[in-house]
Amino acid sequence: MLPCLRKIYSEHEVFGSFIKIYRSQKAQECLSQMLQIDGRFSRARHLHGLLFHAMGQHRKAINDLSMGLSVDCPNVECLYFRASCYHTLGQYK
Repeated sequence: MLPCLRKIYSEHEVFGSFIKIYRSQKAQECLSQMLQIDGRFSRARHLHGLLFHAMGQHRKAINDLSMGLSVDCPNVECLYFRASCYHTLGQYK
């Protein structure tokens, strides 16, 4: 198991550590590695989308959250954050 995977699974509040600016690049690298191993890993897509959302990259966030939803459809948190991204972009109706 990759060291970054072990850390992600061991932390209780994963998202809190991802939104810190000084860790955002490392978090993005770890999540990209996870998605290279298994692109259908819905939790990695979800976290990647949350990271992009926190960084203000809403279109990338929508893409990752949508891909996560294609694997794990009933994920309410993905739906919520995707809607939040659309709202931020002025595309929420």
